[in-house]
Amino acid sequence: MQSDGIAMYRLKPVFELKEISVPTNMYKMRNLQSTGIINCSDTATNGTGLEDDTGLEKIRKRQEILLLKLAEIKKILSTLKDELHAPKIATVGSGTLNMCNKPNFTEFGITHDVVLNISVARQYPPYSLLAIDKIWPEIVMKFSWHLHSSAPDLPLAFKQFQEHLDNKVLDREPDLNIRVVWKV
Repeated sequence: MQSDGIAMYRLKPVFELKEISVPTNMYKMRNLQSTGIINCSDTATNGTGLEDDTGLEKIRKRQEILLLKLAEIKKILSTLKDELHAPKIATVGSGTLNMCNKPNFTEFGITHDVVLNISVARQYPPYSLLAIDKIWPEIVMKFSWHLHSSAPDLPLAFKQFQEHLDNKVLDREPDLNIRVVWKV
C-alpha cells in the first residue's frame, strides 16, 4: 500500500481467530453489526412500515414492575424512618444545638470507656472532641490524658486544648469515659 509517498508493510498476525467458542452458560446478545442500522426513533418498524409495539410493551411492563418495587421500597423506608425517629435538627436562631436524642449506652450494651489514639505530629489538636460536647450537652464526659512513650513531648497547642477540656466540673458519674493517648 502506498499513501502520500509512505510505504506500509503487512505484518503477520500474532494469533489467528478462526472461531471463538462461547460458553453456553453465558447470556447471548444479538449481534448489533449484523442487524443493520439501528432505528433511534420513538417507534420502531418491523420492515413492513408497521409499528413494532411488542418491544415497547415489554419495556413498559418492566417499567411498571420497577415502579411498583420502588414504591414498595419507599413505603418500607418511611416506616423505618417513623420507627427510628429522625434526629432533631437545630433551626436558625435557636439557642441550643440539639442534633439527636441522648444515646442510652446501657440499653445497647456499649462500653462506657473509649480509647482514642491521636497523633501529636498533626498540626492541630482534635477539635471534634469539643463538638461532641455541643452535640450531646446532656452526656457527661470525663477525659483522661496519656502521653505515649513514642511522643517525646506534647506541643503547646495540645496542652492548651487538654486544659480547656479538663476545666469541666463533673456533678455526677460520667456517661462516657474518653481516654486520649497522644502518640507520634
